[in-house]
Amino acid sequence: MCHFIVLINKPDYMWTRKANRYILFLILVWVVVYTSYNIQYRGVIMKDYEVKILDEKDHNFIGTLNTLGMSRNVATTMAYLMNVDEASSREIEVSTGLRQPEVSLAMRFMGNQSWINVRSERKPGKGRPIKIYSLAAPVDEIISYYEDKICKESQATISVIKKLKVMSKTVSITPSK
Repeated sequence: MCHFIVLINKPDYMWTRKANRYILFLILVWVVVYTSYNIQYRGVIMKDYEVKILDEKDHNFIGTLNTLGMSRNVATTMAYLMNVDEASSREIEVSTGLRQPEVSLAMRFMGNQSWINVRSERKPGKGRPIKIYSLAAPVDEIISYYEDKICKESQATISVIKKLKVMSKTVSITPSK
């Protein structure tokens, strides 16, 4: 673990933000995988926290959704929510590697489509309640949305092509001299 800490402390120009986030993510996964007990670090007890991460099958699913026209953020969030009953925004961020604004935009889009349920959970003490998300719509319904969207776009393109064919027959072509 010391090796990772040395890498992170290099000057800013040597690491991109994404690389730093990825290294921190790997450290977090390492801590979760190799420890099943509370850790004491500099006098502070750190709680054991389980993180679920997406596997290769999930990444293939995300790529396929992306080719249908779904944004990467929405596809990643949806793939994660398919694997869990419910999750907070923070859990989605840590597990998928998305940033908070990306998760918020994905949740807003999915909420506008009525694909998710949202409930608030209050933690003891002061502070904002945490929003807990779960999929409300079946995955088949979400895929059907994109199927209908692609069919409408294809029909619009076909009608434009038909108009062009009709127009090309009525336009007289004069040979150039």
